Amino acid sequence: MHFQNPEILWFLFLLLIPVAIHLFNLHRYKLTYFSNTEVLRQIEQQTVKTRKLKHRIVLALRCLFVAALVLAFARPCRSNSNKDVINDSSSLTAVYIDNTMSMKSMAKKTTLLADAREAALNIVEGMGHSNRFVLITNSFELQNEYPMNRDEMIDRINSMQTEGSPVGLATVLSRADAIARQSGFRDVNVFLLSDFQDNILDVDDLKTSALRNVMALPFQSSNNSNIYIDSLWLDSPIVQPRLSNGLHISVVNDSDADVTALPASFYIDNELVATASVDIESHGDVELTMQFMIESSGAHRCRVEITDYPIVFDNDYKFVLDAKTGMKVVEIGNEPSRVADVFADDGQFSYTFVDVASLDYSALQDAQLIVLNTASEITSTLSRALYNALEAGKSVVVFPAGDGGNLSGLLSLCGPSIVDYDTVSMAVESVAQNNEFFSDVLLNMPQYADLPKVKAHCTIRPDAQSSILMTLQNGQPYLVGRQVGAGQFFLFAVSLDEKSGNLTDNSLFVPLLVKMTLRGGSVGDIAHTIGDDGMVRVSPDLKTNGLLHLRGDGNGFEAVVAPVTRNGQSYISVDGMIPSAGFYELTDDGVGVELLAWNDNRSESVMRFTSVERVNEVLQRSGADNVWVSDKVDNPDRIVDEMVRDKGNYWFYLLLLALLALLAESLVLRLM
Repeated sequence: MHFQNPEILWFLFLLLIPVAIHLFNLHRYKLTYFSNTEVLRQIEQQTVKTRKLKHRIVLALRCLFVAALVLAFARPCRSNSNKDVINDSSSLTAVYIDNTMSMKSMAKKTTLLADAREAALNIVEGMGHSNRFVLITNSFELQNEYPMNRDEMIDRINSMQTEGSPVGLATVLSRADAIARQSGFRDVNVFLLSDFQDNILDVDDLKTSALRNVMALPFQSSNNSNIYIDSLWLDSPIVQPRLSNGLHISVVNDSDADVTALPASFYIDNELVATASVDIESHGDVELTMQFMIESSGAHRCRVEITDYPIVFDNDYKFVLDAKTGMKVVEIGNEPSRVADVFADDGQFSYTFVDVASLDYSALQDAQLIVLNTASEITSTLSRALYNALEAGKSVVVFPAGDGGNLSGLLSLCGPSIVDYDTVSMAVESVAQNNEFFSDVLLNMPQYADLPKVKAHCTIRPDAQSSILMTLQNGQPYLVGRQVGAGQFFLFAVSLDEKSGNLTDNSLFVPLLVKMTLRGGSVGDIAHTIGDDGMVRVSPDLKTNGLLHLRGDGNGFEAVVAPVTRNGQSYISVDGMIPSAGFYELTDDGVGVELLAWNDNRSESVMRFTSVERVNEVLQRSGADNVWVSDKVDNPDRIVDEMVRDKGNYWFYLLLLALLALLAESLVLRLM
């Protein structure tokens, strides 16, 4: 038994008041004048013994009234073992509130996040004045992570950010442990207020030294069904003005019911450009395709929307389409080839020839297509530069000269190999029309198409990840494609020399090179994910050595970032900086240089939550001395009562006893 307000017990000195009144009344006598002894017959007879008993009963009732009233305000309680453990001024109390998007789903009356904040306030208010607190959220706001008193903690909870990226429990517990040790506390007690999605349970490798008690409060949504846009991609990563492109959208139905005629809308710069509807089976997904064309060059704010309630944060997907002109093609060789005829006079392309003997590697940085056409020895430096270009997302196409022996270093990095040289004349027999590479190259393949002929060719041995795009009559590959890093690698079996065949005169030559150009390019991603993308690749056209500003559209966000260069690519670091989904503009001295888009993490869209038993099992491996997981998830007040509120709160009964004592005193004075 203890008192929540022990300072009130000093008012027990008020018990002296009824005692003093009682002693004073013992020495008071009432003087009554009468002229007739007949009055004596009307006086009620009372013995001294009865009178003393009455006074003592009244004194006892008055003392009981004062004592019960004082004790009621002092709030006597039976001790709660959890509170005894954590209500220690030498220990730090860390309250973690999960503020990810899944916590915005509805509970019985409000959102899970609102319930978690209410429970956090109840926890803090139920703690002692000497306790020190830190507030940890997925936003990791530094102003919340220093030891605060109770009033400061309440203010921080009320003003915390309501959006954050998913993080694992190991990160949360490690952060609480580190804050306690850095602040000089003996240990830390952690409250975890979360919906405990499956994707956050990662405490197996947790190393802590100050973690003492972990108390988890799981919150459950009243609706775990969700339909969301998972991802999207383009037919060609290079978007050109007035050139058709395809947008592919992956939509997931994470519910127990089939969905029919779900509407989807595609907006460019807030203008509706395409609509479609889709049917999705229960717990299934579909790929929706929309064709579009952008009329003007430059960066465009785009989004795709669906309609789904009550979970709405993943109903749209924002991205940027940067329509470019003057795509750069670099040819490396001993002299310009017929490749120059394809690109030199087309305003959509910028063609450059570079002599392999005097190659300036900076010329490769901005290229979208690199054509290697040389009989010279390929150095290891050039092989590595071409591999880095592939890793960065460019397309590299190789036309081997002779038997291709000079390409062994490059091919060892890229996968396919050249094993022989054949001088037998033949023709290309087939084209892999079903391969998505030819989706917009061959609209209608005639039965007896005029395909390239060869006089001499290299024998290509593709690896397991390679795709054979064109095949010779002897069954050997004529054109092989393979993804290397973020780029596309293409290897022909022939050179561009007329002695090898008639490829340069064939009608497929131009569309093949154009498609290879469109498949590559040093472009940044069209969208990024909050919490996942710490280093963001930006346009290679970004030429600055100073600081840049990153500004959000309409959310008041602004930050200073410093670009860095790695392998010829420009990056900015935004780790933990992006507050919410939307569009952000990168500016240099007030001039916009790059438009970027961020979306909320789709791992939050999967409504899969861990059971109380599983949460307890995982937390038992956290290294904490004690773990307690509540199973009362329907009412925050009940949860807090179980964890930190004192048991057997008797103030109400003491107040009732005081009133009964007052009533009994009145009855004794009137009737006795």
